[in-house]
Amino acid sequence: MNEHDEKQPQLGKAQGDAEIAHKQWTSYFDRFSRQHLDWAVSVEIRSPEGRLIVVEESPLKGVSLESAAGIERAYVQVGDRPETHGTHRIEQPLRVIFKQSPAGEHLGLEIVSANGTTTVIRFRSAMQPEMLDGMAA
Repeated sequence: MNEHDEKQPQLGKAQGDAEIAHKQWTSYFDRFSRQHLDWAVSVEIRSPEGRLIVVEESPLKGVSLESAAGIERAYVQVGDRPETHGTHRIEQPLRVIFKQSPAGEHLGLEIVSANGTTTVIRFRSAMQPEMLDGMAA
């Protein structure tokens, strides 16, 4: 097993939650986005003040990372029509956690930011990707 295999969880293998190493965020987000394209998600922001649901059951279009002027930002894109399309921006992400049940069902993703908030991307249905057979979760 090489260093890359040890630090990056293999989507679909039963192992529970896994934190993604910072240097792998870009490639992980690309792979995560391809595997979960059009899965129905809810996006929630958790902070010490409470919880705010910003998106409910909208198709996931992608998660990405950008770095400009030394500041990183993560983006969550959802929606399949102009009136429902939206992008949620996460300033200065510190941690990325892939949420998975012990049985290998994909639950979603959590992104913790420097401002103390956690953005939770939660799938409508917890499933193993290979069980979908072309259906959106």
